[in-house]
Formats: sequence, structure tokens, C-alpha cells
Amino acid sequence: MSGASIETTLGLWASSLRDVKARIRSLFTQERVAASAGGGRALSTTRLPAATTPT
Repeated sequence: MSGASIETTLGLWASSLRDVKARIRSLFTQERVAASAGGGRALSTTRLPAATTPT
């Protein structure tokens, strides 16, 4: 039988999953996504008009 209990193994796995989720979440912060979308430039705060569909 293995040396680690199921509870210990699941606890370590859950902790690792939380760490990975935090790292991934930091990749999608508003500032980082805005910089990526703007090619590194600051984006304007004005909104474009909504797109209309041709009739």
C-alpha cells in the first residue's frame, strides 16, 4: 500500500490546483488583456457604436 493517505493526496492535489488557477487567472487581468488587444497601447475609454446588421 502507498505511504500517503487518500486525504493527504487529495489535499495536495487541491492545493496545486488552486495555485495553477491563480496563475492562469493572472494572465487574464483586465490590464493585461487590454494591453494585448491594443497592441501594447492604452485603449480609449470611449465606446464604439453597436454594430448593425444590414436589412
